[in-house]
Amino acid sequence: MINAAVVYDAVNVLLALASLVGLILLGKFIPSRRVRIVVAIALILIILTSPIYMLCMRVFKLYEVAYAGEMIGKVEKGTFAKVMRFRDIAVLGHVFEFISIALIVGASKVMLALPRAGETNGGTPQ
Repeated sequence: MINAAVVYDAVNVLLALASLVGLILLGKFIPSRRVRIVVAIALILIILTSPIYMLCMRVFKLYEVAYAGEMIGKVEKGTFAKVMRFRDIAVLGHVFEFISIALIVGASKVMLALPRAGETNGGTPQ
């Protein structure tokens, strides 16, 4: 049986790899320099946040063990609070992913306004 955490980690790795490929091919498919910069920033945010989020969620899963160990005195005080900080870092990773999505949406609105191949600036075919 496949563990759900493994599937989620695999999806995050694939997302980071797809962002890396998109970053490599960025210059070929996006003509506007300003839009390329915005999309590059968004893809770099995705590449950075995916592994950080995966690691933080792996550590955060230990919160029950840390809480129980702290209650019975087997681990030092403050361990539970340290583990809970990883949850906050994971939530920050989600915030950066939402920022990257907003950047990509903004860039796509600019790209839709650009003239397409075979069109003049008015949007009529030649």
